[in-house]
Amino acid sequence: MLYAVCLYVCVCVCVCVCVCVTAQKTVLIVYAHQSPGSFNAAVRNVTVKALEEQGCRVIMSDLYAMNFRANATYDDIIGDWKNPELFQYGEETMHAWKEGRLSEDIVAEQNKIKEADLVIFQFPLYWFSVPAIMKGWMDRVLTQGFAFSLEKMYNNGVFKDKKAMLSFSTGAMPTMFRPDGINGDINVTLWPLQNGILHFCGFQVLAPQIFWCPVHSPHVARTAMLEGWQARLKGLFAERPLTFAPCELFDLSFQGGFLLHPSVREEYRSLPYGITTGHHLGKPLPPDNQITAQPPDENSGNSASEDNQITAQPPDEDSANSACEDNQITPQPPDEDSANSASEDNQITAQPPDENSANSACEDNQITPQPPDEDSANSASEDNQITPQPPDEDSANSASEDNQITAQPPDENSANSASED
Repeated sequence: MLYAVCLYVCVCVCVCVCVCVTAQKTVLIVYAHQSPGSFNAAVRNVTVKALEEQGCRVIMSDLYAMNFRANATYDDIIGDWKNPELFQYGEETMHAWKEGRLSEDIVAEQNKIKEADLVIFQFPLYWFSVPAIMKGWMDRVLTQGFAFSLEKMYNNGVFKDKKAMLSFSTGAMPTMFRPDGINGDINVTLWPLQNGILHFCGFQVLAPQIFWCPVHSPHVARTAMLEGWQARLKGLFAERPLTFAPCELFDLSFQGGFLLHPSVREEYRSLPYGITTGHHLGKPLPPDNQITAQPPDENSGNSASEDNQITAQPPDEDSANSACEDNQITPQPPDEDSANSASEDNQITAQPPDENSANSACEDNQITPQPPDEDSANSASEDNQITPQPPDEDSANSASEDNQITAQPPDENSANSASED
């Protein structure tokens, strides 16, 4: 009997310890969607429920509900400017942060980040990026000094002990964001957000959770997307982050131009892939560098499986993709208030806060392939994906380097020589 009591006490203590350890995790969700009946709202609700069941503390920044101001102005600073003759937002907010003179709404969001072990950005993809209100949150909250400095960036960054990730819905089917798809490689699309913002501030960036074209997918596929995300959340804190080039590979001086050390370039000369999506060195990109974490025992970043961990595909992908086939080619308008009236039984909302407004489901198809006035259809262009004239050039990846920064000369024997009629 005494043995049984002791065993029971030990089990209870172990359970309590496990719960306490999990409870120490704080998750900040930065959420941007206007409708409580949207698929994004359903994802948010699943996230909150699953994390709280694990004992996590969840903090929410619902940007539209907060009426969060997106524009970065001098109103963000209390008191006088350091340089009254020339207002420079980055410099002024850095001084204001040091002196405790930032506006209350910015300070409140910065305090949330300080408390968080993990930050999840939940949003519909707008114009190949985050909605303006979320970009404004990044511009205003991630101030110089608080979130980064020249001495503290990337893997040496301020938030190097924290994790962050993107979780978003698209209006495109997965094939549209392949290297040979009309929108170009999703890895290239995500590089500015994941490397240029999250990792720049030091975050360990987890693989993104991508919900492909939920508004044009059948109910069963949307349900499977939510269930897949719910399953992933159970092991989220144990996941390995994405791979980025560490600062140690570079000459971190103005004299050296912050360039790769020559020895690093030499080391990669004989390797088949570049270092990362952005540091491609004129070589093919390491496959899925921005959507799949490197497995622990993998020597190179070439593991392109695991997409089921990051791309919320329904189990029967054929049926889900065919549901998108016919209606995903047309670009979605940027102002999505009423365009996507696709009624929200697609919300399969895991208890959305206000289910009545399900029809306003505006959805999450904001990924709108290129704006109509774009000069080139190749916005996610793969200029950086491979060397000019690679040895095996059987795809459309022959785009020369600097494809997005240098125009072809007028006498080039290419599409540019087309008659000017």
